[in-house]
Amino acid sequence: MTVGRGDFQVPLYWELLDNRSGNSSATARIAVLNACVQALGKDRIGLVVGDREFAGHVWLK
Repeated sequence: MTVGRGDFQVPLYWELLDNRSGNSSATARIAVLNACVQALGKDRIGLVVGDREFAGHVWLK
């Protein structure tokens, strides 16, 4: 999770995964997003960006 404006972003939250497969699970992605929502509140999150492994429909709901 980062906060910023334009090109300047400051990381507020990150989590290292103990995962040897290279991809996070839907459960891990849900946990990370829940931590962000708890920290900021759903209404203050304007955009969620992730790489190609951060895809899926289950966790996004």
